[in-house]
Amino acid sequence: MNVYAPSVLLTAYRRGEPWAWWVTWVPVAIYALVIFYADEGPYYLGTAAVMAIAQLLTWSGFRNPA
Repeated sequence: MNVYAPSVLLTAYRRGEPWAWWVTWVPVAIYALVIFYADEGPYYLGTAAVMAIAQLLTWSGFRNPA
């Protein structure tokens, strides 16, 4: 995650490159999968839900770049 944030979010994601939107689902999936293996499952599920909602709210910007 520490490598991902500066390399994708601060560069390609801000430019609105479509591949960056799809790659951003990887951390969401990781957080969602952790619920099966961690004692703090509900915390990770909540985090994954917030991340997914935030990601979905940006879809229009990537679908129709201005």
